[in-house]
Amino acid sequence: SPAHCAFPFPSNRYAAKDPSTPTGLRVDYPKAMFPERYDGPSPFDPRPWASLDGFGPGSQPMWIVDRPLDLTGAAGFEDWERSLEPDSPTVLLNLDTGERVAHFVEMDAWAEPGVGDAETRKVVFLRPARRLDDATHYAVAVRGLRYTDGSDFAPSRAFLALRDGIPTDSAVVEGRREAFETIFAALEAAGIERSSLQLAWDFTTASGTALRGDLLAMRDDAFDRLAKGAPGGCTITQVDEDYKPEIGRRILGTVELPSYLEDPGPLGRLARDAEGRPTFVGWRPIEFAAVVPKVLLEPGAPPGPLVLYGHGQLGSHHEVEYSGARTIAQSLGYVLVATKWAGMSEDDIPAVAAALADATEFEAIADHLHQGLVNMMLLPDALTAQCGEAPAFHFEGHRVFGEARYYLGISQGAIFGATLMALHPSIERGVLNVGAANYQVMIQRSRNFREFESGHALWYPLRSDRLLIFAMMQQLWDRTDPIGYLHLLRSGRLAGDHPKKVLYTVAKNDVQVPNLASDMAARSMDLPLLAPPLHPVWGLAEVEGPFDGSAYVYFDTGAPEVPHTNTAPAEDPGAHGRVRTLPAHLEMMDAFLKPDGRVVPTCDGPCDPD
Repeated sequence: SPAHCAFPFPSNRYAAKDPSTPTGLRVDYPKAMFPERYDGPSPFDPRPWASLDGFGPGSQPMWIVDRPLDLTGAAGFEDWERSLEPDSPTVLLNLDTGERVAHFVEMDAWAEPGVGDAETRKVVFLRPARRLDDATHYAVAVRGLRYTDGSDFAPSRAFLALRDGIPTDSAVVEGRREAFETIFAALEAAGIERSSLQLAWDFTTASGTALRGDLLAMRDDAFDRLAKGAPGGCTITQVDEDYKPEIGRRILGTVELPSYLEDPGPLGRLARDAEGRPTFVGWRPIEFAAVVPKVLLEPGAPPGPLVLYGHGQLGSHHEVEYSGARTIAQSLGYVLVATKWAGMSEDDIPAVAAALADATEFEAIADHLHQGLVNMMLLPDALTAQCGEAPAFHFEGHRVFGEARYYLGISQGAIFGATLMALHPSIERGVLNVGAANYQVMIQRSRNFREFESGHALWYPLRSDRLLIFAMMQQLWDRTDPIGYLHLLRSGRLAGDHPKKVLYTVAKNDVQVPNLASDMAARSMDLPLLAPPLHPVWGLAEVEGPFDGSAYVYFDTGAPEVPHTNTAPAEDPGAHGRVRTLPAHLEMMDAFLKPDGRVVPTCDGPCDPD
């Protein structure tokens, strides 16, 4: 694009042929494409991306224009059906199947003067309704659009040369001509006239091997090592009796887990062998916190289930001690246990700051998230094997937790909890509360990330540059973000073919984790929508309870409607944190997290304030 050389994005312009990969491609970013910082050239190093054989399954195709487009007639916010109609101005086409992909179109609203910076260039997004397929060739087509001033949205000179067969002396343009002939032929076969195109391009999504191979290998190796026994064991560092009104005992300690990080510090990377595969470094002590509710310490009380708890954004294992977790533990009789979610815990804030200044440092966050998922997955087994005989975990001669194990994730814990549920070999039921997927969608609409946007802008003043950088970061994130795993969760294909069941609950008009990203996650899992719902969710079938299986459930706490633009509300009315301890939500969790649990409608009709 003449407005920004790196756009449109993602694009196979940045994919080199490589017959050794499942897609036959390898991501190949020239350093020159990366935006400059305010203080000069960026230290960007493209090597972390070179192990990818395509772009992310959560890609948000985007292009750039020099002034606002009139999107009248295009698919507006969540108008999914419009994007599938024959005359839709925008088309996202699966070139392998010929099918159109549902999406909507929006212009970046953060770049409006007074909201973000006053940059005149505008980024336009296609927002797919669900994750894209792995290792699949896609094309984007744009036609029939005008600027808001009434002038035509004119094709660039390079695109005109490709569309109209005009020879050029540009090696870049001529090098893409053969690929574009394939694109044009596929679009014409789908009923889109070549001469009508104002813009078109293609991209290929990464394979499952590139997306999930590292984490699967680490999981398998770590569980195998843990089964053979750790050289050390459990260390109980603190026990607090009668800790809080709901909690009879708080237990702090460490277990030993396999580590694959060269350096456990926030900027450390995974150790890799000559083939680039993660390698075992050694055993390291990992902190945990556990809370035993008073209901399990009453005379004659049976053991409760051990529930692995996933904490919130950049938080810690101590969130099991917070009031919401305490209420859940006491109300439902759960022993909650947690560890820091490496990669997105309080310890990783320095890495976040470094990544805002240099996207290459995001590799540290991505690598730590791999280790964090391994730590979380192994914690229940390690706790049982290494700490199970510790007096702190016993009452009246028996262990306070039994054989049943479940997962409960809140916010960030629900986001990465979907990845954990897809991978965990033995936890088959989980509650994911106020979660979603695909951080590049969430961040633009979440008030939690307003300060990060401000920090990023200090280094990269132009909003279009920041959007490009974050889309590139997301490609490394995809290896742990649930966007890479959602379609495989319920079947259990990544966990020994043990089917998984999830209760996925969200807050209507959540300003921290946007409903748009939650709905996209639900569609990507093909979750049933518990009937009667607050409102229909496009692409989800409504199912009346009770039933055995998984479900998607909306709760309305009375929060005002959020903007339909990709902007983050300044105020938080609190919907995000209210759902977890609502009586109807607690009852629904209680009915679900059992060996024979079911999805039970515990609200009087839709789950609203009435």
